Amino acid sequence: RVDAGQLRCKVVGEGGNLGMTQLARIEFCRRGGLCYTDAIDNSAGVDTSDHEVNIKILLNAAMRGKQLSPAQRNRLLAGMQAEVGEMVLANNYQQAQTLSLEAARSPESMPQQSRAIAALEAKGQLDRAIEFLPDPAALDERHEAGQCLTRPELAILLSYSKMDLCRQLLDSDALDDGYLAAEIDRYFPPRLAKRFPRLVRAHRLKREIIATQITNDLVGVMGPTFHLRLAALTGATAADITRAYIAARDILDTPKLRAAIEALDNKADAQVQMDMLEASAAAMSVCAAGLLRDRAGAAGQLSIRRLVSAFRPPCGQLKARLPKALGPGARAQMQNRAAGLTAKRVPAALAAQVAQLPWLSYVADIAALAARGKRSLDHTAAVYFRLREALGLDWIEQAIDQLADGGNWHERARFTLAGDLRASHTALAARALAAPGHPRAAPDALITGWLEANREAVTAIEQMTAALKAEHAPDFAMLSVLVAELPRLH
Repeated sequence: RVDAGQLRCKVVGEGGNLGMTQLARIEFCRRGGLCYTDAIDNSAGVDTSDHEVNIKILLNAAMRGKQLSPAQRNRLLAGMQAEVGEMVLANNYQQAQTLSLEAARSPESMPQQSRAIAALEAKGQLDRAIEFLPDPAALDERHEAGQCLTRPELAILLSYSKMDLCRQLLDSDALDDGYLAAEIDRYFPPRLAKRFPRLVRAHRLKREIIATQITNDLVGVMGPTFHLRLAALTGATAADITRAYIAARDILDTPKLRAAIEALDNKADAQVQMDMLEASAAAMSVCAAGLLRDRAGAAGQLSIRRLVSAFRPPCGQLKARLPKALGPGARAQMQNRAAGLTAKRVPAALAAQVAQLPWLSYVADIAALAARGKRSLDHTAAVYFRLREALGLDWIEQAIDQLADGGNWHERARFTLAGDLRASHTALAARALAAPGHPRAAPDALITGWLEANREAVTAIEQMTAALKAEHAPDFAMLSVLVAELPRLH
């Protein structure tokens, strides 16, 4: 036995249970080492066993139905070893990736992580003393010192977050949504899903498998605080948050994008990959929060299928037309982002897709505006984005995002203010599109005319924005007054 402080290595991987105590892991990481937990390092064994059991349940049903003989079943099992191994390794890859991303977000995300721990504790699911997690005062001290949770501590948060979400999904009706049935297909090797589709969909542990798949996806992509944070900010249930996430994921078609980013392993710098993955998660977060907040629970009232059907085609159209829809400032910003990525050995097509993400996250609002006014998506998007630039709403949004996180109420206030800004933006775009006199005018001409019709109010907003830009750090009260002025435009 040796103490963590005596280790002279940089990385520790545990090949068995309790190769290190949790306190030793934490000490090692706080001294600059890198390790996770035995549960993370050895999760492939548990995952492989889960797949084996669930595959055997499926194949036993096939034998009872005379679709397989015992000999055929054994050959099929032996032939799937490589496929199962690849699926298990992919799950391990994602877990390590999630923890790396969460660690990279710290210490900025420390307040959110602290609130997530408190939420799990309040539910009676987590005992931070047993798991050697810092108490609130210690977390505050770390945050003030610019320190963060270590990866072993984040691994504990990750585990409890997954258990919490999975439990809530199993207790909800979300798993009965037909759109989610495809999640069980992805759990089994493709040859099984193709050969026994009915047996796969009738698996006696179907709900549990789907809940696990969705949980691993949502928490793996968005991090361990996402569903807990959105629940606190919106009051939405875990089921609605999951519906909104799955809808946002498939509207933006991020799985293909993330796969392309991951394919750059050992080809591009790892930090560049993490930045792109973070951009993807941020776009999904904005889109999902919009579905929950701006549509007053539409994610729960509408099926995921209807949300995706309504907004995924417009998103594909917007991807192709976005450079023309943006104003000159935003277009230059997007092109600079793409150029910065290509300079770091990211393929040009992928760099362009990642650079578009911040603007694509508003596709649901734009598509809804176009549908309500029976206008083309191209025209609506151009008015929406160029109005945003003309009024400086992009700067206001960034200033709100940079407000200090002083606790739960501060985060709620910031979230509400961001929602008010987005609602005002959408309402103003609708008014500009409906302005009399130039219904078929080009976007720039239409916006110029509308701004002139609101010249007095626009001037006041421009003066207030200029004054706030001169401030060292605009606070919540200042930005609230500015956002409250926007509805004066008509």
